[in-house]
Amino acid sequence: MLKYLYCLILLVLCSATFAQNTVADTTISDTIKKKNIKPDTRIILPQNAYRQHFNQAKQTQSWATFHYWNELDTLQGFANHLGLTGKPYRNLRFGVHDRYLGSDIWRNPLNGNTNMLMPTPNDIRYFDTKTPYVNVNFAQGPQKQAGEITMLDFTFSQNIRPFWNMTAFYKRKQANSEYAGNLSDMRQMYISTNLHDYKNRFQLFGYALYNSFDNFYHGGVFRQVGSKEGDSFLGQGAAMNLSNTVGKMIVKNLYADGYYHVLRFKDSVKASQLLVLRATLSHEYVYQRLSAKNLSANALRENWVPVLPTLRDTAESMFEENEHFQYRAAADARYGLKVQNVFHFEVNGGVAYQLNRNVRKDSAYNVYQNTFEQSVHTFLEVPKILHLTHQLDFRTRPNNLFNPETFFQNRFAIALPIKQKDSLSVRQIPIRISFTQLLHSKNPSLFQQYYKAERGSNFYVPNTNLNNLQVNHLRGKIEWELAAKVRDVKGKKDTLLANYIYVQPFLTQLFQYIYYDDSLHVKQAASGQYLSYMGAEAGGRLRFMRKFYVEAKATLQQGTATAAPDTFFKMYAQHLPNFYGKVGFFYENTRLRYKGVLRIGVDAWFATTYMGDTFDPASGEFFPSATVYYIPSYPRIDVYFATQIKRAYLYAKVMNLTDGLLVSGSYTTPFYPTMPRMFSLGVNWTFFD
Repeated sequence: MLKYLYCLILLVLCSATFAQNTVADTTISDTIKKKNIKPDTRIILPQNAYRQHFNQAKQTQSWATFHYWNELDTLQGFANHLGLTGKPYRNLRFGVHDRYLGSDIWRNPLNGNTNMLMPTPNDIRYFDTKTPYVNVNFAQGPQKQAGEITMLDFTFSQNIRPFWNMTAFYKRKQANSEYAGNLSDMRQMYISTNLHDYKNRFQLFGYALYNSFDNFYHGGVFRQVGSKEGDSFLGQGAAMNLSNTVGKMIVKNLYADGYYHVLRFKDSVKASQLLVLRATLSHEYVYQRLSAKNLSANALRENWVPVLPTLRDTAESMFEENEHFQYRAAADARYGLKVQNVFHFEVNGGVAYQLNRNVRKDSAYNVYQNTFEQSVHTFLEVPKILHLTHQLDFRTRPNNLFNPETFFQNRFAIALPIKQKDSLSVRQIPIRISFTQLLHSKNPSLFQQYYKAERGSNFYVPNTNLNNLQVNHLRGKIEWELAAKVRDVKGKKDTLLANYIYVQPFLTQLFQYIYYDDSLHVKQAASGQYLSYMGAEAGGRLRFMRKFYVEAKATLQQGTATAAPDTFFKMYAQHLPNFYGKVGFFYENTRLRYKGVLRIGVDAWFATTYMGDTFDPASGEFFPSATVYYIPSYPRIDVYFATQIKRAYLYAKVMNLTDGLLVSGSYTTPFYPTMPRMFSLGVNWTFFD
């Protein structure tokens, strides 16, 4: 921990030294700064600053955050509970894992699994505030053993100098599962700093991050001896055979990212150029542990969920741990040419080196992975007529352990603006059509390749027969969004939410798919065998009676597997429901006497029956079960209330209102029940000065 502190102090001292040499801020003096309270504090977006796009977003509170404040139970589509490590609905879109789509989600380099609650560099916030910015968010569920949820986060931001800001963030979140004594506990802390010169030609962003997850898998591990899969465990309060299991994950990260604009676009000339140089450094440490005491021989022989490595039948305890260090250095440059009202073109090229060091099960077996990355990104915009935009991403990643990994993504979009007049102004109804093509040759994870367990042994045997997974993905989207209506009420304008509708068909094919059997043995599909997911996502918003809204999103899909002798391979085509979706109905009023916002609403989720995967907390993997188990159709309804009074947001919610009314409990995978019906409330308060 000391080396992180030393690096942070060095970063701060370097920032302070540079800030002392910058030109005085002419936009605001020290005497004015204390009087000028700026409630619309800005958030700096580093990627936009790098591209010299508009890089400041107004710091406002998201209604979605407050309506679905419990991240343990929030996701796109049908919401269910499996804790922090992931679940099919949390990690899968368009029939494929998010990590194959190039999503900006934290990925564990050992097994490749994603964690949406683990921040990535783009998730860290950098502020621009002329006064101390303080924000507190608190939420509380019922105070009882089964179902307690508490969340508290705190943000403090201050400009140390006119061009140097530092922000401190702390978050603590706890949630009990249906299993007595199984408390999931998350702590997150970071200090971020951003530094820039007088005209933003130079910008430096950095942070030090610490995450700690306890009981992150949040659920049972073994079945009860003698029980059978099915209705026997479809009751809340089902017992765990492994009652003293402890799971823990610690992640520490240091990150620094700097840009220097050699040339910048100019609005006053017809043609201008952009040239930006960038350098990035990062260091990450990850530690994971899963341990349990008081194991019995019967528990090991009867376990339905394998725990890696497969323990000896005479074992009386379990202790699985691994750790790794990751170092990354990258440099890239961006060139752009803009001709006003004609076209805007940019190309970005870069190189990077990444080292995963000391990835190990124990001191006797280490794995080192050296990866060299080359990448090219292009952007083209033609604003006239069709408003055409085109983006192309290409990356290649050769390394010392696997075949070279490649990523190719081709995206284009056109917008058809249609102008329409109303009583106040000219509105645009843009129809936007987009298309995405993705080809990804993905390496096996280190876990799949080097950590194969053998019965009766505490050592791992490398599996050298795996090839890269091949992902072919196509999706299109057509969306139609009306301009937001603006009504004049007694001389004051009232902006209403815009209506919109979209349809997004997709096709995903997975070749040389790496999968597991019911004992969590690694397998790979043979040539000519592949998984295919085809479907469409549709959604939209409809406003009626001025302040009432309906928002809906639904996915219809079908998974298929080519003829193959392996039964488990075919199961992977059935682990997502053919239909799932969400419908929200709410009333929103922004014309209140106390100058706030009021929203009252109902959310409902539904999914059809699908085959349930089993989850192994030691590896973080989903895999088929020996006995086929189907998750029934469980509807869920939430009711909420939220309002803003000046700088305070108050919200209350009844989650899973239908719990126990139709069935005794609901599951997304065997032994992982949803949270029960509960009432929760919270407040978000922003303070200035």
